[in-house]
Amino acid sequence: MKKRISLLNKPYFSVWCIFHAAVLLVFLCVFLLFQGKKGFDADLFNMIPKSFEDASVRAANDKLTKSSSQNTIILVSHSDFDAAKKTAEEVYRCLSTSGNFDDVSLYADGNNVAEITDFMHRCRWNLLDEETSEKLLSAGADGSGYIEQFAAEALERAFSPFSVFSVDAIETDPFMLSQLHFERYVSLLQKSGMALSVKDGVLASAHEGRWYIMLRCLLSKKGAALANRRNGVAEIHSVCSQLEKDGVRFVFSGTPFHSYESSTQASREITIITTAAMLLVVLLLLYIFRSPKPILASVFSIGVSVCTGLCATLAVFKTMHVMTLVFGTSLIGSCIDYSLHFFTHWAANSGAASGADIRKRLIKPLTMAIVSTTICFAMLLFAPFTLIRQIAVFCTAGLFSSFLTTVCLFPSLPLPEGTRQIPLVRFFEKKSPVLLQPASASGKWSTQKKASLIILLMLFVCSVCFTACFRSNLKIENNLAKLYKMKGRLLADEIEAASVIQYSPAGWFIVSGKSEEELLQHEEILCNALRSQAGFDRLLAASQFVPSAATQKKSQQACALLLQHAEEQFLMLGFDEAETQSLVSSLQSDLEAAAGKFISIENGSVPPFILSAFSSVWIGESDGTFYSAIMPNSTSDKALFEKIGAQYEFVHWINTVSDISSDLDRLTKIMIWFFAVSFVLVFIILKFLYPLRDSLQIISIPLLIVLVTCAVFSCFNIAFEFFSVTGIVLVFGLGLDYIIYTVSGSRSDSQDNALERTAVFLSFVTTVLSFGVLAFSSFRPVHQIGLTVFIGLTVAYLASILYGVLRDEA
Repeated sequence: MKKRISLLNKPYFSVWCIFHAAVLLVFLCVFLLFQGKKGFDADLFNMIPKSFEDASVRAANDKLTKSSSQNTIILVSHSDFDAAKKTAEEVYRCLSTSGNFDDVSLYADGNNVAEITDFMHRCRWNLLDEETSEKLLSAGADGSGYIEQFAAEALERAFSPFSVFSVDAIETDPFMLSQLHFERYVSLLQKSGMALSVKDGVLASAHEGRWYIMLRCLLSKKGAALANRRNGVAEIHSVCSQLEKDGVRFVFSGTPFHSYESSTQASREITIITTAAMLLVVLLLLYIFRSPKPILASVFSIGVSVCTGLCATLAVFKTMHVMTLVFGTSLIGSCIDYSLHFFTHWAANSGAASGADIRKRLIKPLTMAIVSTTICFAMLLFAPFTLIRQIAVFCTAGLFSSFLTTVCLFPSLPLPEGTRQIPLVRFFEKKSPVLLQPASASGKWSTQKKASLIILLMLFVCSVCFTACFRSNLKIENNLAKLYKMKGRLLADEIEAASVIQYSPAGWFIVSGKSEEELLQHEEILCNALRSQAGFDRLLAASQFVPSAATQKKSQQACALLLQHAEEQFLMLGFDEAETQSLVSSLQSDLEAAAGKFISIENGSVPPFILSAFSSVWIGESDGTFYSAIMPNSTSDKALFEKIGAQYEFVHWINTVSDISSDLDRLTKIMIWFFAVSFVLVFIILKFLYPLRDSLQIISIPLLIVLVTCAVFSCFNIAFEFFSVTGIVLVFGLGLDYIIYTVSGSRSDSQDNALERTAVFLSFVTTVLSFGVLAFSSFRPVHQIGLTVFIGLTVAYLASILYGVLRDEA
């Protein structure tokens, strides 16, 4: 008992405590300093790498994407309009008071119309579009008669029974500018937005015999936390599922629904993978060791490792994507490797008198294993991809924790009494296949060694030959659309929503300017180019609703020309001469008072309802530069849009799917360079620790892994994607462990060789159980990494066996 208690005084235990206490302390400090800014992230787009665009443009685009990623659309469908509206109102009642939403909109009430008409009348001198202003100014210069035509059209509006403006407004607006602006506003909404119209106070559309009523929900920060079970999307599903009956059908559209689906799927896979892998590992260890101590100790090591990885990741990044946990489950197989090597000797090494002897025997290979693995994960820290960096931190901290637990705590466990043996060790000593047995005394090049060498050479040669034969299939190709595939109801809903609302922008322009005024002018230049070069005007832009000051000034000048004909216009409207003189004088005073005063978005002079029409594309100021987006209603000719955008240095065409796919291609190439750097660093370290022959044997393993993986991928026409190359980098570190343990064993001690082969076999099986299950994931990134690691680990294990035979001495 005293010997066990003396553990507290051992320096190894102190090292273990210092490391874990440091991680915990840093985590607690971050927890206290960043309350409310930490936790788990389940946003689908946050697991995608950031664009290689200019940092300021990327920040503006990220702001736009974040805003759009919180918007959801619910279409309430029924063959009867009243039934659809009644259900929509019930959904609105349930969601509008929830803290999961910043805004829930259903009604287009009369107050909004009054707000709009009041704004149009008050700012009537400033809102003529540039084309109309140009025509009026040109007519004033050349007398073309357009002013008279404009005045005649105003009279038609004035006497129209469909005017939304009061007749009293004619006294202050004889040219019906307010009516003209209102009609243009409605037209812009129809061109830039969705194919719905106001019916009985709500936005609705009739499609294929059914009515669709739209609710728009803007998730709050709380509601957008999709990793939380009580998030906004979950509440929408909960409310709507109870009302989806008696012919009512709901159609859901928006990024949050897909993020929620992907995170929910990931959570299910985490549970299945973790449970299945842990159960199989426990059963395997129970069968092998026939004792609960190794199992309990290994589970303790895994638990501490996962907690350490979790704390370290949250301490560094403050938030962690749920996909990091999916990949982090690989620790179940990887962390236990160190435990398995220790407990294999603990249970069957008759030459070890204590745990300290076992540590002495294993310290070199365990250290080299953790160093090589850490180097590979450290390379991932330089990837410009937050998810990969999180995985690197999570796994590095977890693996190092497992290493410390193995070398610092496990040696204090008393060795089992009586005969120490494991049935599997006897299998590797006596009943294993011929290649697993020590070479016979027939000489250096025994049959076993010749066969091993031939198989190794065949692996290298066949891999090269197959890769050469199918080299046309060997390519780097990333497609964002393949990373997440819509299916089931979500796919059907998006198709139905697209046919109803007819709004499907697949790209947008990011426009910049040094000030709000310059930005709006740049917008107007681009909009004019889109109309003239592409014949396209179905788009959403802030400058359509709030023109630049230059355009507003031109509008005021055009209105001044109109006032020269105001007297005639009043007479045509039925006013007598006395009234006309007074009204004309009042108009001129009003225009003079408005001169030099312009509508501005940033100073808050735009009414909220009108601002809401384009707030989704107004990004605003970021790092001293103003940004906005111009959003085409549809993207029929992406190449032409990209060409037009390239004409202006202040415009950046954003095509998310294409851009991120290209960025993933670039990241894939960066990961290949990381692999090459890791390869060189590990070889340099090996040269200091092992003889040249052993170093070459060890470093040939990753080369063989790459060759076999290339052969398999080219034969089955599988393109190398970012996540598969990441898997190769990961398996580089994990696969080296097998050959390191093999070359670290004794060449002449048959029991030592059998123990190492047993431990390596158990490590291989447990790691494959972890990563092999990932290969069956329906989520492509997880599947790609799991498949690549499974292939690599299998190659690494087979090669370690063959090299082990070549090392055996007669």
